[in-house]
Amino acid sequence: MVKIKDCSEEELVRRLHDMLGTSMPQQGSEGKVVCGVGDDAAVMETGPDRYLVSSCDMMIEGRHFDLSYTHPRDLGYKALAINLSDMAAMGATARWAMVSLAIPAETTLHFWEDFYRGMLELAREAGVAVVGGDTTSSSTIVVDVFVMGEVFPQQLICRFSASKGDCILVTGELGSSAAGLYWFQEASMRGIMEKSRANPLIQAHLRPVPRYREAAVLRNSRVGAMIDLSDGLAAGLRGICAASNTGARVDYNLLPYRPEAELLAEKAGHSLQDWLLYGGEDYELLFTVPQQYVDSLKQSLEVETGTPAVVIGEVTGPEKGMILINKSGAESVIDPGRCYRHFT
Repeated sequence: MVKIKDCSEEELVRRLHDMLGTSMPQQGSEGKVVCGVGDDAAVMETGPDRYLVSSCDMMIEGRHFDLSYTHPRDLGYKALAINLSDMAAMGATARWAMVSLAIPAETTLHFWEDFYRGMLELAREAGVAVVGGDTTSSSTIVVDVFVMGEVFPQQLICRFSASKGDCILVTGELGSSAAGLYWFQEASMRGIMEKSRANPLIQAHLRPVPRYREAAVLRNSRVGAMIDLSDGLAAGLRGICAASNTGARVDYNLLPYRPEAELLAEKAGHSLQDWLLYGGEDYELLFTVPQQYVDSLKQSLEVETGTPAVVIGEVTGPEKGMILINKSGAESVIDPGRCYRHFT
C-alpha cells in the first residue's frame, strides 16, 4: 500500500488531475475551466473577456513557521504574500481574500489582532479586500488563505508555454529566504553573523515580497511560461519543463544572490548552491522569453518596478533534462527531488 509520505506533491497533483478531469465542464460550456489542477492557480472563464483566477495556501505551525522567531504580524503578512505570488505567476490581479484561521483558545487577542494587522498591511498595498473566512479552535495554529482575482484572456500566463530556445529569467535574488531560515535555526549563526548584517536574509524569509507589480509588466510582454519559486529554483524549473515538455540548461555563474547569503554560507561551511537551487520560499518569478525580446523586457521591468531580472539559462529539448553548468563549466543534473517535500 503506497503511503502519502512516499509521494511527491507533483505525483499527488497528477493523480488528482486524472481523477478530476472527467468532472470538469467542457470547453464552450458555462463555467469553463481554463486551467485547473497543476498550475500556480486555477483559472475559470466567467465571461467572454474575463477570467476568474483563484489560489489557496495553507500554513501550519511547526511545519511552515515557528513562533519563536515569527511575529504574528509577519505571519499574517506572509500568509497573504504567498497567495499573491501564485496570482502573480499567472499574470493575474488579486482582488479578494478569505482567511480561515484555526487557533488555540488560549491565544491572546493581541496575537489575533497583530496577525490581521500584518495581513491588512499587505492587502492595502496590493489593493486586495479581505472579505471573510472562518475561525475555529485548534491545538496548533493553522492558516489557510484563499485569494481570487482577474485576468484578461490575452494576459494569462501558464506553465506550459515555454519553447526550445527561449531564455530563462528570474526576478530578484535566490537563496535569501533559505539563508535567513538557516540563520534562525542554527544558534551558532548568531556568533558568525550579527542580526543587522543578516537582516536582508531574515526579512526575505519572514516577509517575502510577492511580485504582483512585476507581473503587471510581464503579462503585457512576450513571456512564454511562468511560475513562482515557492519550493526552490529546481522545483520551478521542473514545473515549467514538465508542463511544456522541455528541458533546461542553467548556468550557476548567472544565478543572482545577495552577498550576505554568500558570506553566511562561507562562514557556516554551508553550500550556497544548495540554497540557490533547492532552498525555496524565494517567491521570485521564473519565466521564459524568446531571446529577441529579453533586453527590452528587462529594461521595462526595471524602469517600471525597480526589480531586476537576469537570464540564467535557456530552454532545451526534453531529451536533455535539466542541466546545471557549474562554476568550472562542468555539467551536472539538477535534482528537483532535493527541494522541499510536503510529506516528509
